[in-house]
Amino acid sequence: MLKGLLFFAGVILIGTLSESLLRKKLEIPKSKGFIYRGVSSAHRWTERILLLIYIICLMIFDFSIGLFLAFIIPFFAFRTFMEWKYEKERKEYLITLHFVTVFPLLIAGGYLVNIL
Repeated sequence: MLKGLLFFAGVILIGTLSESLLRKKLEIPKSKGFIYRGVSSAHRWTERILLLIYIICLMIFDFSIGLFLAFIIPFFAFRTFMEWKYEKERKEYLITLHFVTVFPLLIAGGYLVNIL
């Protein structure tokens, strides 16, 4: 249990530091506010539907890392695509793309070495 908590703390720390470095290197301004706002109405509704599907799957199946990754990867891949399509000039999609590639790799790596 303690190893898992320390692992997640490490993942959050790595994610925060890598995002800050990426924003600095690519000159991407920090987003205003803490709550994410979709780039279009279709984007917001699709994310809500994906979240609802995930919640329903959690009610049917037991939680597993595979189910979590099966949700998180398409969810953020879709977000990356929508940000790229509608707001290329902000380059925020690069931060999301970084998240959708690094975060699942860290989680899968933790699972493979029996931390999770």
